[in-house]
Amino acid sequence: MASHGRNTLASRLRHRGDGRGPLSFVVRHHRGIVAAVALVLVAVALVVWPYEMASERRALLRMNPDARRELYVTSQRDAQAICAQAQHERALDDRCVDSATFLLSFPECDQACQAFAEAHQRRPTR
Repeated sequence: MASHGRNTLASRLRHRGDGRGPLSFVVRHHRGIVAAVALVLVAVALVVWPYEMASERRALLRMNPDARRELYVTSQRDAQAICAQAQHERALDDRCVDSATFLLSFPECDQACQAFAEAHQRRPTR
């Protein structure tokens, strides 16, 4: 079957009817629609992420203090090891950032812990 021109869904929809239906609107404005959907998803993520962080902190605060302290010590040790290795293995960067950020959820995270976590956050790039 030979095709004379592009036979895409968009081209077929563009040539249907009088060009004023809902599908025609979608075809004409698909880039704007995609951008709007992406913007909504980013906005939702910006709302949900802090809530999730607070939720994690609330869960830690409900823990038995001795169990929480043990988890903190283990998490701190793991974060230090992961971040040290991430200096040589860039594939571990995300894990390092996540581990360091998790430490901030603990009430036991003192100034040294906060400085460690801050030092291992993503930096904006140009």
